[in-house]
Amino acid sequence: MGKPIQRNRNKNKTVKTCENCICCMYLEHGDMYCDEHEDFALVYDEFCPTEDYMWCKGKKFEEIDGAIDAYMQKTRLFCSLKSLHNLAQNGRVSKVVASAAEVLGISVIGTASSHGTLEAIGKCRGDKKLLVKLQALLDDAGYEGGKLRICHVENEALADKIADMIKQAYGTTDVCVYKAGGLCSYYAERGGIILSCETK
Repeated sequence: MGKPIQRNRNKNKTVKTCENCICCMYLEHGDMYCDEHEDFALVYDEFCPTEDYMWCKGKKFEEIDGAIDAYMQKTRLFCSLKSLHNLAQNGRVSKVVASAAEVLGISVIGTASSHGTLEAIGKCRGDKKLLVKLQALLDDAGYEGGKLRICHVENEALADKIADMIKQAYGTTDVCVYKAGGLCSYYAERGGIILSCETK
């Protein structure tokens, strides 16, 4: 057995290694195997790489990474935020804009930009107007009834309304509603809605 591999700390580049490939599965005691290898090769033995480490020379990683990129090109994300306080505190939106939205009772509608940032694309007041706006955004995005996920922060009633609207408008049955996790809850804040979908 050789020396343990040190991970590359360069945050701007994903290294093609077994550790970063979803084909590799961790076992107990520092063992890891690759389920893409015909014999389920053991690539780590007690935290040390074996002779089968990187047996595919990163090709499986590239295939999966390429497939993920291709899938992401066919997905869209939208959100409706009732508060921008936490985003403003982290410098992601102007504090003036955040204060104005709160005073006026406006929900800000945003989307994920190509640079991975939140881009404000509209505003509305009231659930009915929000439903109309979201359907228009889905139409423009090319949504035709594929997978769609809705998460909410203590706003299940609105999330269910959105799900019902989508099922009626697109005839899809692959719509799921669930509570937002920790990080999403922090930024979306109470009343926030995050919607992601597959597009053509």
